[in-house]
Amino acid sequence: MDGALPRADITLRLGVAPTATTDEIAAAFRARAKDLHPDLHPDDADVVEAFKELTLIELSEFVKQ
Repeated sequence: MDGALPRADITLRLGVAPTATTDEIAAAFRARAKDLHPDLHPDDADVVEAFKELTLIELSEFVKQ
């Protein structure tokens, strides 16, 4: 997939071990996305920006599997 983040980048951003399984990566992504959802923090620009950065991971083939 063009533009996908390297696996090491994804695991670092999600705070999971580099040896994490695809299921563990996907679960960490979902939990992080829930915590950072802009609807829960509408007045916090830092959280909204972190959520936008998280969407880069969503585009990765690791989460889509």
